[in-house]
Amino acid sequence: SDVGAGVYLKTGTVRDCCITNCQVAAKAGGGVYMENGTVEDCLIVGCKITSGNYLWGGGGICMTDGLVVGCEITGCQTAGQYGHANALFMKGGVADGCDIHHNDGGLGGWNVDYNSSVVLLFKGGTLQNSKIHDNTRSNVPGVKIDTSGTVRNCLIYNNVIPDKNTYTFNGGALYLKGGGTVEYCTVYGNVVSRDNQGQSALFCSGGTVKNSIFFGNGPAGWTDATCTVSGSPTIENNVFDIVPGGYASNNVAGDPLFTDVAAGDFTISSDASPACGYAVPIVGVTTDILGATRSATAPTCGAYEFGGVPPAPQWDVPGVNGGINGIDDGKGGKSIRITSFTLVDGQISIGFEAGKVDADGETFGLVCKENLTDEDTFVINAVLTNGATDTLGILAGMTDKPRLFILGIGPAGK
Repeated sequence: SDVGAGVYLKTGTVRDCCITNCQVAAKAGGGVYMENGTVEDCLIVGCKITSGNYLWGGGGICMTDGLVVGCEITGCQTAGQYGHANALFMKGGVADGCDIHHNDGGLGGWNVDYNSSVVLLFKGGTLQNSKIHDNTRSNVPGVKIDTSGTVRNCLIYNNVIPDKNTYTFNGGALYLKGGGTVEYCTVYGNVVSRDNQGQSALFCSGGTVKNSIFFGNGPAGWTDATCTVSGSPTIENNVFDIVPGGYASNNVAGDPLFTDVAAGDFTISSDASPACGYAVPIVGVTTDILGATRSATAPTCGAYEFGGVPPAPQWDVPGVNGGINGIDDGKGGKSIRITSFTLVDGQISIGFEAGKVDADGETFGLVCKENLTDEDTFVINAVLTNGATDTLGILAGMTDKPRLFILGIGPAGK
């Protein structure tokens, strides 16, 4: 097939799947081609397009509409001069909460894919609440927007055009070609190794860039600006290490005071940061990359709202052996929503959302895999009340070795 070697989706949902080492000879979607529907919590790895096509791409995923949510895309490639979008090619739809990383190089060599990128929004689409990092490509190892599309609440870092590229390039982290919108993004540590124009962070010939942070980009020893602007784009309320020429009145220069970039923590550490309160509210954008609520009057520039508290993580645990005393999960069964799962000193504490558990009790089957090899199975009978947190004392003296916990819930006594 020339599209969708792993999955061809017109409608419906693909969830919790691993799509690996699929490839098409040309056109679109080495791993997934989708016209609509939802791809959720999937791993797309090692998928390829082995020859380029000017109007299409997407070694990992190509989407014209629909929703991609919570997916990891890695190790994907496209080929040739027109090998668009190693990882993700969008003509529409929404990609939300994705991790796009280590999509390296082009199959056609380092000096032939000057129209390429790792992520491409081609006249549409929205990429939001996602991380794009540690990719390499000879042109735009980050995100390219061609004409229109929106990149919002994204962290774009450590993407590199390596020294082996001696041809042309257009931006290390972001390239806005004639249009598009970038808002509330954090851009750090991106490098065009042979950069002599100052575009390791941004190359922009149109569109809008606002409420974002551009800091710490460029090759070693580079001391000039890392954002190149042409035409008449709107660039305002951003934090730069060096503000692009002609835009000083609407932007600010300074250190955003990231918490710990070495550990990948790009939250803001202090209200002394120039990013705090410098953004302007955007209608419809009320949360940051983690889901924390943004200030309604003076939000923080970048992907993370200063002082923002993300919502507690949640897991929906399906019932087994006849179901559970929970509620319909919308997936043809019943589930209980877990709001916390912690392990401290051999004690597992599990918190449940109020209203999801009846008071007559359930039976827990817990599988604990130490280092994913040794397996022990435990059945714990516990009486749960709505909104309760039960502390289950098992495996006293448990070590800190990596473990996989598999939790199933069924009617009492089963």
